[in-house]
Amino acid sequence: MDIKNIYALDEENKSIHFKKQFNKFIGNIKILDFYKKVESGEKIDKNEFLPNLNYYEDIILWGCSALGTSVLKYLLQNNIKISYLWDIRAEELKSINGQTVYLPFSNEVKKKEKTLIIVCVSNNVIQKSIRIQLRSEDYYNVINGSHLYMGLICPSDIKTGVDNKFCLQESPCLKIFCPRQVNLMNQKHPPKNKEYPLNMNSVTLIVNQKCNLSCKYCTSYMSQYAPQDKRNFPVENIIRDIDNFFSTIDSASSITVMGGEPFLHPDISLIIKALLKYNNFGFISVATNGVCPIKPEQLDGLTDSRVCVSFNNYLKALPASAEEIYKKNIELVKKHGVFYSEGPYMNEWTIPSTLYDTGVKEEILIKRIDMCTNQISYLRCHQLKNGKLFPCDFANSVHSIGVADYSNEYTDLTIKDNLHERLYKYIHAPYYKVCGHCRFQLGSTKGAAVQGKIDFINLPDGEDKISYVPGGKQ
Repeated sequence: MDIKNIYALDEENKSIHFKKQFNKFIGNIKILDFYKKVESGEKIDKNEFLPNLNYYEDIILWGCSALGTSVLKYLLQNNIKISYLWDIRAEELKSINGQTVYLPFSNEVKKKEKTLIIVCVSNNVIQKSIRIQLRSEDYYNVINGSHLYMGLICPSDIKTGVDNKFCLQESPCLKIFCPRQVNLMNQKHPPKNKEYPLNMNSVTLIVNQKCNLSCKYCTSYMSQYAPQDKRNFPVENIIRDIDNFFSTIDSASSITVMGGEPFLHPDISLIIKALLKYNNFGFISVATNGVCPIKPEQLDGLTDSRVCVSFNNYLKALPASAEEIYKKNIELVKKHGVFYSEGPYMNEWTIPSTLYDTGVKEEILIKRIDMCTNQISYLRCHQLKNGKLFPCDFANSVHSIGVADYSNEYTDLTIKDNLHERLYKYIHAPYYKVCGHCRFQLGSTKGAAVQGKIDFINLPDGEDKISYVPGGKQ
């Protein structure tokens, strides 16, 4: 797909192109209403919902990992026929539940307007890319498999609350990025100050700027940091930020602890224990690449029922020796009784945005905030890092790497005075200048965690700032 055309969607006031899909119906059910009901925590009556799928002549399920397999099993058990399974790992998977897996777009359908695509890829970054591809091929009847899972399979609801054990032990569960959990947490922790409610979505706690890998297309831009900036943040500063932040907000649906690589921080156990003193959040996910040797003492305290060590699977892009470290880490975590999850290897990964300023006008910046925060499935993930709270990973990177410094676009957490009101006003800002640096996704590339370094900071001479893709067209 032409990268410049994707970017131009924003300039033509079409940035939220999924609104067309949200206004569509599945039988008699409006998709937007269905999403809202699911995310509110209500249980969906399958006898009312499932018959609406019979409107479609073809139903295609895209994504055959844990989420897709679980949704497929549920639909088949309830006599919903799936025409085709799509996955970019088709050659590797061969078949699921006796049904052949095909590469996306390799099957003919009767009518695209009477074809439903169930997207069962829960990774938000990749899911956005899939939706762009579907739109370019004129598939507009799209529904999130994660919402089917939340509404029809997940046992957590308004009456019972969050079922921690189910969420941590079931691989399809969105855990950290679950909008259903956001609303359940909001109901459990109503605002202390109704004028400035602070019920947050997912919050990421960054513990360091160092990693044992050097991924070309790292969405945290680890390879862009200068050598002197690749460091662990002092544990006492991290605990100060934890105390100031979590004693101020009403709730957070979940917390991701990451870096860099969190297990490169010698005091990761103390950091997790400091978080666990608070009860106004759902889960903690410690996101690791899995190939940094974990020390037994780093797992002290991580057996709490709210903690999950989330292993990313980058093994296909790494030397054979990495697999031995990965397996040892899994065995160590199991031995200590810590909940853990393993992600699948992604054969296709996204190229993140360049970091330089593109000079976007204010009215476009306002639309971009709408795009990032108001799409049903995409929850903004604030980043708590070294005394500051940033609106997202990209904003954190632009500021921390030193590309720009918009001092009013992050909140100083080292000062407790008036923090509640400052956080509220920062979160509800009409736009951020840093959004003018963001070009969203720049396309896709083969395989996650391919090692190497590409410059995302500077625009080469003679290149157009809108169409330029670091590393070349993929």
